[in-house]
Amino acid sequence: MKEKTGRLKGFWKKITQNPDLIFGIGMIVVALFLSWRAWRGRDQGGFWIFAILMLVILAGVFWGVIAMRKKGVALHKQFLLVGIVFGILFILILPPGQSPDEKNHFRRAYGISEGAIVASQGLTGTEAVGSNLPVEAGAFDGNPRPGMYERVGGALSQEDSGEKTDQVYTNTALYNFVCYLPQTLAALVGKLLHASSMVIAYLMEIFNFVVWITLTYYAIKIIPKFKKVILFVALLPITLQEATSMAPDALTIGMSFLLIAYVLHLAYNHKRKAMSRKELIVLYAIAILIGFCKIVYFPLVLLYLVIPEKVFGNKKKKWIHLGIIFGVTLVLNLIWLSISSNFLIEINPGVKSSEQMAGILGNPAKYLVVMLDTINAHCQVWLANMLGSVLGSYSIYLPGVLLFSSFAVLVTLFIQRDERVELKKYDRMIFITVFATIIVLIFTSLYLQWTVLGSEIIDGIQGRYFLPILLLIPVMLSRKNNKKVATLISERGVMYYAIMIDAVALMTILAKNV
Repeated sequence: MKEKTGRLKGFWKKITQNPDLIFGIGMIVVALFLSWRAWRGRDQGGFWIFAILMLVILAGVFWGVIAMRKKGVALHKQFLLVGIVFGILFILILPPGQSPDEKNHFRRAYGISEGAIVASQGLTGTEAVGSNLPVEAGAFDGNPRPGMYERVGGALSQEDSGEKTDQVYTNTALYNFVCYLPQTLAALVGKLLHASSMVIAYLMEIFNFVVWITLTYYAIKIIPKFKKVILFVALLPITLQEATSMAPDALTIGMSFLLIAYVLHLAYNHKRKAMSRKELIVLYAIAILIGFCKIVYFPLVLLYLVIPEKVFGNKKKKWIHLGIIFGVTLVLNLIWLSISSNFLIEINPGVKSSEQMAGILGNPAKYLVVMLDTINAHCQVWLANMLGSVLGSYSIYLPGVLLFSSFAVLVTLFIQRDERVELKKYDRMIFITVFATIIVLIFTSLYLQWTVLGSEIIDGIQGRYFLPILLLIPVMLSRKNNKKVATLISERGVMYYAIMIDAVALMTILAKNV
């Protein structure tokens, strides 16, 4: 008896002396409790089946992360494990079509694969924009409801009819075809295999996710500081939802992470010498691609100004390269803007883009008040959307407590001083200017395209639009501090918390669709 008691005490001592294990078990318990609450009023038998499966997956992920930490495996490799597991789960559990505008993103990408790089106007006798597509391209259901997985399974096993019809995707026709390259390649592969539209949709999600996780992996790897911020934002449920959707947001977010990380890597590594030709090519490629993703994020390229002259070789080389980069990216964006401006159809009644622009130019102070009033009216909604408390097409709600806890984690990561770069005054002004310019462009694009003329509040802004620039905030707040500062949230804490909220998100999505 004493021997058994001694073994139990020894086992308990090992557990209590392992903070990773305690933290992991705690997060699993919280995830299961919050998931159970999301299933209230639904099939409890089904909950326990999925809960056990999720428990096994969580245990495996936690064990993998703990083992990698003990072996000193780098954070970007730990992210790869967690990101791949939860990315696959999001692809399997969130049905195609349930992310914002996903049906129209599928149509746009499929249209490009058919040669419609520029969409057609005047479809169906109206001003609508789109192209001729398989009838099944419009069959995705964006509303979560019971029995959805059976319907998706049935669509996977059915072949397309071969019938085509004109289909409208006016809002996504504005996107440059380059930002749909992963989805377009997936569509081409799917058609080569004679796959159905539903199979092609899943291929698009997989290809999109592979590109996103690759970009984010390298961003975490090369960034000298703020690795935990990228890790947290990358593993938010809303980020994983977009990364595993058919939307170009996956490429936009991944490219934004990589651009900011690459700039910090080049600018604040004091041992750096001049860039190699390979590194210079990467610098050019990132700038061109970020401009093609969404024009509102084009100002991120201006962050290249903080890269020291010695990294380019000398002052002359720096300004020659930056002149070429800025010039090429600006010209390419203006070319696409001139093409896509033909698709600026006023979708909402009362929208008058030209008159809105005239109002901005005629009275900038009034427009500033409109932006401030919009922030005051919608900031809480944006925060909920940005932190993933509202998923799907704004119809899947996570427990409210996660909004507060995620916000607390994010703010703590922004202000804690254990990670910082020594910004010059000139550099800080560049980061602030880029951040503010992107905010204004986001507001203005929706004010012109989506908001009724004369409205005092801008419509259509969504919290996920701010994800690509969140990493700029801790950089702007970075201060020189020679004192030793305590770490408020560790890499371990960020990772375990992210695993917990993603598990709750997936179980909540299941509850809506099973």
